[in-house]
Amino acid sequence: PSPSGGPPPLKVCRAAILLFREDEVLVVREDKENQLRWSDLGGKVEEGEGYLDCALRELKEEAQTFLSPESIQLLEQGLRQRYGDGSAKPEIVTLSKSGVRPQGVAVFPMNCDGVDLELLAPGRPN
Repeated sequence: PSPSGGPPPLKVCRAAILLFREDEVLVVREDKENQLRWSDLGGKVEEGEGYLDCALRELKEEAQTFLSPESIQLLEQGLRQRYGDGSAKPEIVTLSKSGVRPQGVAVFPMNCDGVDLELLAPGRPN
């Protein structure tokens, strides 16, 4: 509990980008511990790192196997334009309410309607 007696504050430990077009959402298929899993384009926020910087770092790391460098750069520019000045805020989604401190993820939604993203040749999962 917090000093005021209420629930402990939510700790945002992850940041992710949610790319969508109409009713489609981009997810990543990853090979983790010899199991294929579906994941978002996101990851752990490093010490001293901003949520948007984390999400963009993860985009560059995870999307380089299936999006062209030009597409990644276009997405980064769009996300910085939308969220970089602080006028638009990420959605904070609760991951876990249990434990000593609840945890969450900062989600940066990006509508890609009308944006032509260049996909690389399909390959193995990340």
